[in-house]
Amino acid sequence: MIYNEAPIALVSLIGRKQYRCCARDIYYFLQQLANGILECLFISVFPELRDLIVDVHKKMRVQPA
Repeated sequence: MIYNEAPIALVSLIGRKQYRCCARDIYYFLQQLANGILECLFISVFPELRDLIVDVHKKMRVQPA
């Protein structure tokens, strides 16, 4: 929605390419924020999931070669 329906005034001010880049960044930021909020919610409702979530975070980290 934010990606296809760009405000004309904003696009004319910063350009279409920059608008698309910013819209993509905002989308990924909101996605990460929502994931963080869900993690906090799950941990507060189900405290026994804390170890599982910590393990998932450790496995997702890239180890230096």
